[in-house]
Amino acid sequence: MAARQCSSWSDLQPELLGLVLRRLPSLADRVRLRAVCRQWRHHARLEPLPPPLPWLTLLDGTFLSVPDGEVHRLHVPDDAVYNHGSTGNWLFNSDINGMCSLANPFSKAVIQLLDVDDIIWSHQEKTAGCRPAVYLKWVLLSSLEPPSPNSHFAVLIMDSKYATGISICQPPMASAIRVPNHERMLILDIAFFDGKLYALSRKNLFVIDDMDSNYYYNIGKPKMIPSMRCIVDSIDDPGTTTHYRLFAEYMYWGYLAECSGRLLHKRVNTLGGHQTLFVGRHSKCLPASERGAQEDCIYFIRDYGSYPNTAYDWGNVNENPFRDCGVFNMKNEMVTPLLLETPAVRPQGKAGPGHPAWFFPEIWNY
Repeated sequence: MAARQCSSWSDLQPELLGLVLRRLPSLADRVRLRAVCRQWRHHARLEPLPPPLPWLTLLDGTFLSVPDGEVHRLHVPDDAVYNHGSTGNWLFNSDINGMCSLANPFSKAVIQLLDVDDIIWSHQEKTAGCRPAVYLKWVLLSSLEPPSPNSHFAVLIMDSKYATGISICQPPMASAIRVPNHERMLILDIAFFDGKLYALSRKNLFVIDDMDSNYYYNIGKPKMIPSMRCIVDSIDDPGTTTHYRLFAEYMYWGYLAECSGRLLHKRVNTLGGHQTLFVGRHSKCLPASERGAQEDCIYFIRDYGSYPNTAYDWGNVNENPFRDCGVFNMKNEMVTPLLLETPAVRPQGKAGPGHPAWFFPEIWNY
C-alpha cells in the first residue's frame, strides 16, 4: 500500500492564499501569515489588499490593534517624548527641546525635521516667555511620494496661549502663517487634498493657495503671508452644549476627513455604506466589509492631549489612555466601547505625557 503523501503549506494555491489575506483585517495576522514560508511571503507582497485596520499607538512603543486590543511592541526612539500622530508608517514625534522627527517603527529609520520654535515664533517671542507647542499635526504635501529628509510638508502648531500657526517647510526653507489669537480663528485641523492645503477653524474653512516655502523667508524670520483664503464662512454650529470653551470640562473640536473622494466637514447621517471613519488628528476612511470594522460607524479617540503645567492639563492621560474613546453608530446614534475588552496595559519606561493616536501602517515593502 502506497504511503499517503501530504502537501506542504508552500503548495497552497495563490488564489486561496489571496482569499485568506483579504479576510484578515488585523495587521498582526497578515504579518504572521507572511512568516509561514518564503512562498507565502512572496505571494502576499503581490496580492492587492485593502489597508488593514489601524492600531492605537502609545508613547512607550506599545501598539494596540482594534477592536481586539492585542498588544504589540515596536521600536520607538529614546528621545521621543511626545507623539503627535502618524502618516503612513511614520510616527510624528517631538523631544523635550521641541525638535521634531519622523520615526518608522518597522525599519527603525528616523528623519529629523526642523525646530518648531524656529519656524513659528520669532526670537523676541521665544525669549519673552515660554510658549511650548502643545498641539502639532504634520501633513505631507504630496500624495505620490513617501516622506524623506527633503519632503515638502506643513505643520499645524498651537502653543500654550492658544495661538496657532501653520508652517510650510521644505528644508532648509520654511514659511509661516500666523493666525489671529482669538477663539473664532483657532485652527483646529489641516488637511492636504487634491493638491491644496486646507485649514479648519471653528467657523471657517480656508485654503492655502501658495505652498512654496522658498518664496517667503529663511528659517528664523517668520511673518504673515496673505495666501490663506476663506472659502466657507459660518460653518454649521454643533450646538450650544458642545462649544469649544477655554478652561472648560468639555470642548468642541473639529476635524477634516477625506471620505469617498471628498473632504468632509458637514453634517451627514451615513458614510455611503460599507465605510468606516477613524477620526482623530490624522483621520482616515476605510472600507468596512470583511474587515471586522462596523460600517457607517465613527471610531474616535482622545487625541487632543494633556500637557502638564499648561491650560491643557486635564490630568494624566497615561492613567487611562482609553478614556473618551468609543465607536459612534450613525444609524442608531449609539456609542459603544472602542475595544472589546480594555487591555491591562499602561505606558512604561520612557513614556511621557501624551495621548493615543491612530497608526495606519503599510508593511509590505519590508
